[in-house]
Amino acid sequence: MRELTCILCPNGCLLFVSENKNKQPEVHGSQCKRGDQFALDEVLDPKRTITGTIKTIFPEMPQLPVKTDGEVPLFKVKEVYDLIKSLRITKLYRNGELIASNVLGMDVNVISTSDMQLYIDG
Repeated sequence: MRELTCILCPNGCLLFVSENKNKQPEVHGSQCKRGDQFALDEVLDPKRTITGTIKTIFPEMPQLPVKTDGEVPLFKVKEVYDLIKSLRITKLYRNGELIASNVLGMDVNVISTSDMQLYIDG
C-alpha cells in the first residue's frame, strides 16, 4: 500500500493506493475524482514540472528563472536539469518566451518565468 497526500485542491486528502484482487490499483480516501486520478498518475506514471535557473551573460541579472511548460516523466527529471544547467542566456527574454523547444523529444519546452528587460533597464 502506498500513502499520498493529494495536492490538487485545498482538501489535501490522505490517499491510499493498493492493489485489488485483480492486481489493479485502487484508491481510497479521496473526496473527489481528481484525487483518484492524482494518486493513480503518481503511482503509475509520476511526472513533474521542472523549475530552475539558467546563467546569463548579464551582470544585472546573472540568472534567469525558467520552467517547463509541461510535465516531465520523473525518470527524465535529471536529464532535463542537466540540459538547463548546460544552457547560457545571451539575449534578453520576456516572461513566457521560449528558450528551448521539444526538450529531449518530449514535446515539452523550457520557458522564461521573468522579464529580463525589467531588470536590465530598471
